[in-house]
Amino acid sequence: MTVMTCDNLSQLLGAIARLPERPQGEINFFSSGGRGYLENPTSDLMALFMGGNPQVPCWLSKALLHCLAGRGLIETSDLEQVDWRSVAAEREVVYKADQAEASKRLDLLVEGNSFVLGIENKVYAGAASNPFGIYEALLEARSDNRRIFQCVLRPEAKTCDVPPNWPVITYDELATQALALYGTEVAVHPFSKWQVFYSEFLQHLRTLGNPTRSLMDREARTLVLQNFQLLKQAGELLQQFEEEFLKEGVSRVTSALAGDGIDTAVATRSQTWSNGYRALRFFPANWAQTIPEANITLAYFQDMDAVDGSVGLEIFLYLNRALIQERREAIESAFYEAGASDRYTWSCAEKPWEEGGKTSYLGFKVWADSYTREGALQALGEFAQWAQVVVFR
Repeated sequence: MTVMTCDNLSQLLGAIARLPERPQGEINFFSSGGRGYLENPTSDLMALFMGGNPQVPCWLSKALLHCLAGRGLIETSDLEQVDWRSVAAEREVVYKADQAEASKRLDLLVEGNSFVLGIENKVYAGAASNPFGIYEALLEARSDNRRIFQCVLRPEAKTCDVPPNWPVITYDELATQALALYGTEVAVHPFSKWQVFYSEFLQHLRTLGNPTRSLMDREARTLVLQNFQLLKQAGELLQQFEEEFLKEGVSRVTSALAGDGIDTAVATRSQTWSNGYRALRFFPANWAQTIPEANITLAYFQDMDAVDGSVGLEIFLYLNRALIQERREAIESAFYEAGASDRYTWSCAEKPWEEGGKTSYLGFKVWADSYTREGALQALGEFAQWAQVVVFR
């Protein structure tokens, strides 16, 4: 068994630091400014360029049908019969095969004068639980003697969880075909914003289908193979660091609330945010009685300006916006007043912000005046106590 020493670790870290940076994929509008990696936004944009709005050309529908033709699933004569001006797309099309059954939804349904096309879009989720038989019944009910086509769109060419009669078209395959047709389409139309947005969306699909994060060059792969045990031990050290951090965080939060007369359990959750922050979330049980899912979060991340090496630390408070709407102004005012005072070891310079999702939250951020691990833990307890007094009492 390889034993990690300071010299071993120093040499390993030096070798990692010398690895060349991974090339970054080309940035695009949808990946940089939205939630394009989620399934519903991606499906919404697909529908837009498949005929979902009469003001937007249905270029993506044409590309997808050409993909099916390339697989031998559509005859060239079928494509020639399509009146592209008639093509329209719908999202989340509801169908009930049996009145006793719950309604099922097909992601996309595209109709033209001579065809109906059913599409199930899968970004990172599996398709084993999808009711493809019900989707087929929906297409049959909507066909009106038109040709029926169906497919699954997804980043990878995975077919094990879909029926054989539902061909899988990958994002890269669809984008490649769309780009091949793109020049012909724009050449015969005046320039419009949709040409730019469509080009960006195709780039986004290619990025989803070819994620740069999955790439590892030969030098990095060799380093892992030659130092596997040391890397495993290094990973265990990071896990121990976080487990200790979580335990201390729970202790600071429970102690802070106990000081305010509250005896409560504190649940925890760890996650990595899209910006690379590692977030340790604390959920006091008594908070949940008033505002479900309310939590205080200690986040750590790479920050070369930090006193304790290269780990920066910030504290966040998240509150269900709808449940505090009537008190929002008073809470924000108290937040600014506390951050500007000398009563606490934390400061704030950013105004609270709204953060969406299934639940809309109001977020507050502070950081310790002593920008260290111990300072952050102290500020975590103080901020939890402040929230108890101002929000939950």
